Amino acid sequence: MENIANYEYPLNERVRSFLRLEYLLKQINHFLDDTSVWSSRAALASLIEIQEVVARSDLKTEILKELERHTSSLNKLRQQSGIDQSRLQEILNELETLISDIYANNRPFGHDLKKNDFLLAIKQRVVIPGGMCDFDLPVYHHWLNNDAEVRNTMVRDWLARFELLGHAIHLILKLIRESTLHHQEIAEEGIYQKNLDSTTPCQLVRIALPGDSQYFPEVSGGKHRVNIRFMAYDTIDVKAQQTHDDVVFKIAYCII
Repeated sequence: MENIANYEYPLNERVRSFLRLEYLLKQINHFLDDTSVWSSRAALASLIEIQEVVARSDLKTEILKELERHTSSLNKLRQQSGIDQSRLQEILNELETLISDIYANNRPFGHDLKKNDFLLAIKQRVVIPGGMCDFDLPVYHHWLNNDAEVRNTMVRDWLARFELLGHAIHLILKLIRESTLHHQEIAEEGIYQKNLDSTTPCQLVRIALPGDSQYFPEVSGGKHRVNIRFMAYDTIDVKAQQTHDDVVFKIAYCII
């Protein structure tokens, strides 16, 4: 399949947070490539959301646990035949460098931005529908009147506080996604269920369909079981219904 639509479903809270941060980091970098005022607004809103996700849990500890777990898993591959030892060592070196750098920085990611009055003012208004109007925050309106290069430089400077976080998230998700290959399955009458081995927890389920497929998956599950219903709609403004057709798809259970 050349044109593929990939759907991912995290099976634990840690990977759920990682996927949200990956999405927000991609989003902010997209908007920083533009020079319009509206892109600056969107980039700053993404930065506030990154701060919110980071603040909800002890993310640094969670990332260190995950990096150390991957290091342990990959070290076990050293004795296996058919392994590209050079590539393996390269990944292990990258993991060890990240772990060392994160331990060296003994404060939470982006801790200094919590006292930034400008960002705090925006954070208080962004949750209000239409709360970012010019009359609500004159200081924000003034900032938006700066040259685009000045605005983007400032946002990139604030985003740099999360550079180490972004590097770790990218590597962890890359290792998880590449830990296994997709294989083909059939959802009979639009339903697919799979019991999982709880002794080797699955972290992420990845589902692949042709990009022009009329179906999309709704996934639920946890460490013991995955349930998938394939849905379809006649028009986007009408609620989708479960199909009763047999659906051929590909799935990957990312266990590493």
